[in-house]
Amino acid sequence: MSARGHLVVTVEFALTRQEFAAAQRQMMLRSLLIASLSGLMLVIVIAGLVTGSTSVAVIGFFWFVLIALVFVFAPGSAWRRNPVVQGAQRHSFDDNGLDLSFGGRPTRVEWSYFTQMVKGPAAYQLLRGKKFGLVVPRRAFRSGDDEQAFAELVRRHLPDRRDRPTRRRPPA
Repeated sequence: MSARGHLVVTVEFALTRQEFAAAQRQMMLRSLLIASLSGLMLVIVIAGLVTGSTSVAVIGFFWFVLIALVFVFAPGSAWRRNPVVQGAQRHSFDDNGLDLSFGGRPTRVEWSYFTQMVKGPAAYQLLRGKKFGLVVPRRAFRSGDDEQAFAELVRRHLPDRRDRPTRRRPPA
């Protein structure tokens, strides 16, 4: 909070590999493609076992393990390849937008740049569409009041996607 009463929340942190990987895994779990492929491969394994077709079960098991390995190892690999997310970050949030700084390189974005926020057990993610976005670990907030102020800013500026009406098919 600034002296003039204008709400500003500032966080400073460096993401750990574990935080980044957890955020990416959270996004992977939300992915319909990953969930569908995992479910399909599991069904193939079970079908192969039930029908006694060892080759079908082995093929399904191989693909299921491959998806699991991507889930386990890809996020850590992405963190190692991206020095920007490993470095120091300083971000300020207020009603006028976000001042983001990665490794001392500042940029200003409007709230409309992001489309939604996902709150995980250890971090918030501001997303652009369904794509991976800005990860803010909960440990970065100076106090519970700062975290609540951040959540309030997000609530005011990003629409709650759960409230968005779904498309209904016209009656037949």
